[in-house]
Amino acid sequence: MGVAVHDPLASLCVSGEGRPLYAHSAVSLPPLEAVFLYGSARFREWFEQMGWGADLVMNGPLANEEIETAYAEAQRESLPIDGERVFAVFGGWHVPWPDGDWLELVDHPLVLMTLAESEPWVEVFDRGESFEVFQRVS
Repeated sequence: MGVAVHDPLASLCVSGEGRPLYAHSAVSLPPLEAVFLYGSARFREWFEQMGWGADLVMNGPLANEEIETAYAEAQRESLPIDGERVFAVFGGWHVPWPDGDWLELVDHPLVLMTLAESEPWVEVFDRGESFEVFQRVS
């Protein structure tokens, strides 16, 4: 279990040895689960014509691996989350982890997701009056 503390009066103290970080704006493409959940009725019809019902999109491998692979590649290109160049993501879409809690978290904004170098990856969600922190391992 993790803890998130928000102090709007705090400042970041940079001292000693370290690695300077910088911000880079990028587009966060939604996972296919979000495309199905929030996409237009016409888009959902197309998904269903391809054999992708809501239960498949939310819970299993998709029927068309070529499209799924192409979309995953577009996601990686738009926001390379390889942990070597990107250390954290502020905002955007959260990852559908094997834990199966993606759907219950989709309506809560992702504040932060760490990526750098090793597990556990940390996700912080805004729950309105509080933050919820998850530590993920693959």
